[in-house]
Amino acid sequence: MVSVVMASLMLASACAAFPAVAPQTAEALPCEQAAVQELPEGEKDARLWTQFEFGIRVDDTDVIAYVKNKFTFLPSVVHARVALYASETYTEDLDEMEMKCVSVAPDLDMGHEITAWAPHETTMYWRAEMNYYDDDGVYQTRETGTYLIDADGNIL
Repeated sequence: MVSVVMASLMLASACAAFPAVAPQTAEALPCEQAAVQELPEGEKDARLWTQFEFGIRVDDTDVIAYVKNKFTFLPSVVHARVALYASETYTEDLDEMEMKCVSVAPDLDMGHEITAWAPHETTMYWRAEMNYYDDDGVYQTRETGTYLIDADGNIL
């Protein structure tokens, strides 16, 4: 019993020695460079499982598309790309929308996120796209729904 208590104390002190790392955000390149932002070919390392958080959020000035690596089982390289699109008319087709910004992470570490953003200056429809390689190394694409966001940042 004493050894269990000692082991617990040693583990607690070891964990206290390593402060929690705040999530970090990689900055998106200027939108003029958006066309050259693609994922590298294939995965370099195998991993068993990665959980992403992906969506659109709004702050006082911007619409933000984000991808966060919530958890990766086994260390590996996790490629991810996020793009933000807008349109004056409703559509679910990204080809009919204008790409506003894109960001690529050549290695999105666990707990980190990448963002692509644009100002919400007028009422527009917004949609985000995420590209990544899944746990089997297969290229995947996910999209959010289409959101109507006004100039004040309200989701209508």
